[in-house]
Amino acid sequence: MVHKILYLSLITTLSLYATCQDKTFDVDIGTCYEQEGNLNLAQAAYERALMQDSDNTQAKMKLISLYREQGMQKDAEALLSTVDEQQLTPQQRTTLATLQEKRPSTVGKARAQVTLDLGYDDNININHTYFYNTTFSNNPMGTRFIRLNADLSYQYDLPNSRGWFLRSDANLYHQYNMDVDTYNSHQYDTMYGRLYAGGGYGANNFSVYVPLFYDRLNFLDRDLFKEIGIRPDFNMMFKKMFVLNANLLYSKRNYFQSTDQIRNDTILGLESGFYWVYNRHNAYAKFRYDKFSAQDANAIPLGTKVFVDKEMISLTFGGLYSIKNIMDIRGQFLYRKGDFKEIPLFFGRLKRDDTTKDILLSFERDLIPDLRAHIQLHYLDNTSNYNQAIFTKKEALVGLVYTY
Repeated sequence: MVHKILYLSLITTLSLYATCQDKTFDVDIGTCYEQEGNLNLAQAAYERALMQDSDNTQAKMKLISLYREQGMQKDAEALLSTVDEQQLTPQQRTTLATLQEKRPSTVGKARAQVTLDLGYDDNININHTYFYNTTFSNNPMGTRFIRLNADLSYQYDLPNSRGWFLRSDANLYHQYNMDVDTYNSHQYDTMYGRLYAGGGYGANNFSVYVPLFYDRLNFLDRDLFKEIGIRPDFNMMFKKMFVLNANLLYSKRNYFQSTDQIRNDTILGLESGFYWVYNRHNAYAKFRYDKFSAQDANAIPLGTKVFVDKEMISLTFGGLYSIKNIMDIRGQFLYRKGDFKEIPLFFGRLKRDDTTKDILLSFERDLIPDLRAHIQLHYLDNTSNYNQAIFTKKEALVGLVYTY
């Protein structure tokens, strides 16, 4: 999650509606856009007015109110501290008093997003995360499912720290498979949880967040593994519409069952991405490298077909196009190469190389404020020179997303 300003203030003045652009002064232009509900362009106009005249009280009052409305409390407080009450009209003093009463009682900030989906998965033998795929059979097994995905975040801005903050995040994922009459699909029910906790620093154009994390996966009718690690994250914004992101990953996974413990490994990862945001549209490109190293590869019995040492390189391209007042269309394409370390057999050695193509298409529409519906199609194809690793996976689902 990018620090508040990196997305909420990604604004542009390159596309202006004629009705508002006909206004003479930036404050009037901003008021016009605000009345139309285009808060990004309204914010841009008020900020331009302050760049031209830093003592423009009317622009300050408008911008403080807009910052509050968009949840940019730190920016609102900083601008509020520059207001000289001696220069205010009686009406502006009343407005100032109202804004001061709306000050949050705490510098903490909570966010949440909960997604509930109903869908069909034609190959539940493949887990939701590529960090753990199971392919016991080339015969796909399909089922209807109910899926819950919740993301929670709380950030505490340290008082008088000029940008330093503490933050915690949590993610919970659960898939409940419904078709149990044909086979025991509950074996493939998935429960996954991850907790982050750390600190960082955020300024107008960049943020750094360094969290520790802990996660667990329940899959195949058992607690499968736990993972603990660190994941530093860095974001920098350019020209209010481009974001450069980079993050590192170092973690250790330990499996609970003795039969799985030969899979215990260490993961070293690096990801970098470039994002473009314009109003509600966005596009991005990401590169990711992950190296999985078995903690005790020599303990694997000769002839055991368990690939524990591997390297993965991924390229991801995606974006969102918004059709005003109709829907948002979101798409993503991922291409990944997997290079697995050879494993010794009784006769010769076994080499494995995988190529994965992952396509996601989503159609989304706001129903009411903070609640949207989506229809999502997902296709995953993995080719390999190792027969048991060849699979395809198709999902279709409908769901609701609530954001707080």
